[in-house]
Amino acid sequence: MKTDLFNNFHTKVCTETDMEALVDTMRTSPVLKQSTQEYRNLLAQLQAEELQGMEQEAAQTQRQLADLKQSLPQAAFAFRMRGGRKLEHCLEPLHLALIDLDFHDPGTMPPADEQERCFGLLRTSYHTLLGHQTVSGRGYHALVPYRLPEGITIDSLSYTAQSIVD
Repeated sequence: MKTDLFNNFHTKVCTETDMEALVDTMRTSPVLKQSTQEYRNLLAQLQAEELQGMEQEAAQTQRQLADLKQSLPQAAFAFRMRGGRKLEHCLEPLHLALIDLDFHDPGTMPPADEQERCFGLLRTSYHTLLGHQTVSGRGYHALVPYRLPEGITIDSLSYTAQSIVD
């Protein structure tokens, strides 16, 4: 199965790749591993700064987190893309949906065993094509295939998607 990979959030050019290569990159890239660890370290730093009332430092760390996250590679799972990231750049649907489960506030995170149970259910579901822990370490992504209901086409959904964006 093919998908498109953008080098970072800002790039308009994507590279066609297959899922196996994408998974291999996610598992073995030392650069991605280092960036992930840096992101998680910054999150821990941000939490400490917020607990200590260090507002200016926390704001700076928040900017660092945003910049780092936007520098990471990003895959396009909903559509094959060319020339950008907008609706008009969509070539064809891939019929894949990304489920994003995140616990943004560490204070509201369920216990680790409950998280692992939830993520385990996603990982082992026959619906899950690909699953991985998020860059923050506080969530999970599951990629699942879907079929459109009879009589619904991507073209009929385009207006709905555009109206949401507008």
